[in-house]
Amino acid sequence: MEYVLELKNIFKSFGEIEANKNLNLKIQKGIVHAILGKNGAGKSTLINILNGLYQPDSGDILVNGEETTISSPQVAKRLGISTVYQHFMLFRTLTAMENLVLSDTNLDEDNVVLTMAKYGIKIDLSKLVSDLTVAEQQQVEILRALITDPDIIIFDEPTAVLSIKEIEQLYKVFKILNQEHKTVIFVTHKTEEIMHAADKVSIMKLGEAIAEYYISKITEEKLRSTAFERDPSLSQVASDIEPGEEVFSLANLNLTGHQNISFKLKEGEILGIVGLSEKDKKALFNVLSGLDMPIHGKVLFHGDDITGIVPSDLRVSDIRHVPEDRIREGSISQFSLAYNLILGKHRSLYSKALKINFARMLKDGVDILKKYSINPRNLDLDFDKFSGGNQQKAIIAREIESDYKVLILFNPTRGIDLESVYFIYERLIEQKIHGRSIILI
Repeated sequence: MEYVLELKNIFKSFGEIEANKNLNLKIQKGIVHAILGKNGAGKSTLINILNGLYQPDSGDILVNGEETTISSPQVAKRLGISTVYQHFMLFRTLTAMENLVLSDTNLDEDNVVLTMAKYGIKIDLSKLVSDLTVAEQQQVEILRALITDPDIIIFDEPTAVLSIKEIEQLYKVFKILNQEHKTVIFVTHKTEEIMHAADKVSIMKLGEAIAEYYISKITEEKLRSTAFERDPSLSQVASDIEPGEEVFSLANLNLTGHQNISFKLKEGEILGIVGLSEKDKKALFNVLSGLDMPIHGKVLFHGDDITGIVPSDLRVSDIRHVPEDRIREGSISQFSLAYNLILGKHRSLYSKALKINFARMLKDGVDILKKYSINPRNLDLDFDKFSGGNQQKAIIAREIESDYKVLILFNPTRGIDLESVYFIYERLIEQKIHGRSIILI
């Protein structure tokens, strides 16, 4: 059997945290090999070792049977390894084409056009990345990975921002790559997608690969029970609480392409908003959270016009928001978890005379670690060292562990495992029960 990639006894730690330990994997050539595991299982560390961003502390890596050291992303590229990242590595102030050129200064534009046609990628490369939808930005990431003609392509949680139609198109890309005898490493936490798109799966837990199966010989129920510690389902359901008074509303709001958007939100309600494109959902979120002005219409809070009020002033008015992009917009990733847990309330609750109340910050931080099951339980660890699910739980904890009336969330379960998804849903239901009002976009 021909293995394009082998990992033998890989160890990688960050201080006392063992992200990968005794990790062994064998990836066959020309298949879709899924890596399944909940957030914190060590998947991201594995990806960063394979793309040269991290170096293992010990262990061996073989590419096409030859032992090698992947010392940098440039070396990974020379070895034929490309990565489509969950958190996009794009310059938002440059065009899509300029981002491609930065990745390959010898880029052949004719090759880009042919690659787009071959894999069904349809985007305007002349647009600024900041003007592209999240799904379009991911297509740029995929195109950037494919134009180098790699032998191994790693897709890190690629479906997190895609519609059903876009997911089906991604599966077609997988099939074309396999037909060309290229290998896809599909990193995900979604068992239904693995059953649909993968040939083989390795399950990771606590930094190790604990099991490996051919998809044809396993059920989805077995995958779930092996990968997750509990059945990922809601343990708490919303009770029939009578809504209170109206607290928040839109009156004849106009966005580009949508007119006369109106709704009313009462105390103790969760309002879901669907049917908009990703770009329109982002535009609506920006208006509701005070980042942008609508073309026309009003945002009302207890009947008062708050249209265009900046986010910091909305916090004073007891309105909180959780953005879609937890890295770029919801945190300062190089700051510690402790500091990220107080962002937005660091002046009002945690400082006096320009001095931070560290004792209170640490006490409250320890309480949140326990209440929200955030791991590892290390407040001093940089935020970007936590898994996506733990990062998201921390951001949501920061916003709801304070007095507020309205919480606005944009795609709050993007790219996180099922256990974390349902944990977050349960916390939101608790907020509803306590009379808080929530908007889910």
